[in-house]
Amino acid sequence: MEPLVDIVIEDARWDAFGIEALAEAAVRAAFAELGLDPKGFSLCLMGCDDARIMELNGDFRGKAKPTNVLSWPSEERAT
Repeated sequence: MEPLVDIVIEDARWDAFGIEALAEAAVRAAFAELGLDPKGFSLCLMGCDDARIMELNGDFRGKAKPTNVLSWPSEERAT
């Protein structure tokens, strides 16, 4: 089965949680519950530290503080 989630680990502390398997299971369950075909969807999960997510939150949202979620709509939905 092809993975549904692209995983980027920037902080090795996330390795201890088995984040790859958890993310795959959660995404598959969500698609199944919603009756959605995963084709046409792109998901990426990044495991990083507070400093990195604070940098990204500042760059993309103008908020200089850590957050637990950053998300962007697809090009098609944004128009």
